Amino acid sequence: MAKPNPFAQAIEQFIEQLKENEDPRSPFYQEIFLAAAKLRYYDTAHEQSSASARALQSYIENLDVEQTRRGKTRWLGRKLQPLVDGLMQFTSALDTMIQAGPAPAALIYGSAKLVLQLAQGFAECFDMMVEAMHEIGTKLECYHIFSRTYDSADAMRAVLVESYKNVLIFWQKAAKLFTRNGVKTFFKGIVKPFNSEWRTLKSRLERDVKKVSFLAQALESSAAKQREVEAKQQEQQARRGRMRLWLSGFDDTAQIDVRMDLERLQKARHIGTCEWIFNRSEERRVG
Repeated sequence: MAKPNPFAQAIEQFIEQLKENEDPRSPFYQEIFLAAAKLRYYDTAHEQSSASARALQSYIENLDVEQTRRGKTRWLGRKLQPLVDGLMQFTSALDTMIQAGPAPAALIYGSAKLVLQLAQGFAECFDMMVEAMHEIGTKLECYHIFSRTYDSADAMRAVLVESYKNVLIFWQKAAKLFTRNGVKTFFKGIVKPFNSEWRTLKSRLERDVKKVSFLAQALESSAAKQREVEAKQQEQQARRGRMRLWLSGFDDTAQIDVRMDLERLQKARHIGTCEWIFNRSEERRVG
């Protein structure tokens, strides 16, 4: 029986804890958790990641058209493209390294889409959210090294799981701010807490990026050392091969075995041969 993936278990436990702390009547719970729960019964993680990415991309493209038509934020699609690209690399790493099922991808894509929808009612916060998402995507793009090179490093997996948690918590808290009772009346009251939550996430992502960089350097150094050892071993084997070929008169079919020669010479040796050298005073002094 396959041993449970501890990182997949950590994500599942985190999702359950997040669900317990969320109001079942909130849009975040209704739109995200209930939708993700249905995914447990069909689709692979890769299929759901791809479908979620396409849904977010399509939503951003439509939003870009709508915003441009209203003469508001221009080039929205370009600003948010790093988010889509970063999430695709991020969830690709989840699929490859964590294998936690389709729910994590649906949550992180779906919650990004939900927060954008909710933020549209607040022009200033919407622009701030777009800038935040642009920066999130840029930082998450560094995780391409997970799926490409370091898919077996536990330390890297731990950073990936922690980053997933931090981003999802930010989405959840932002959604809660935008749906708080009386928020339209007290709009200025959400700008400060939103900035605070964004600074917290930004600091955590920057810390994770540094961890990734340091771990990548350490793992690359270790891999380079291993390659050096393997290269030396291959060179030694090649040198032995060339020596054997030379001893065999460049006949690579010849079998070189000196044991028979040693046995023959040992049998031909007379008793006392060469023992005289140990009786000389010069050799005794050297010994």
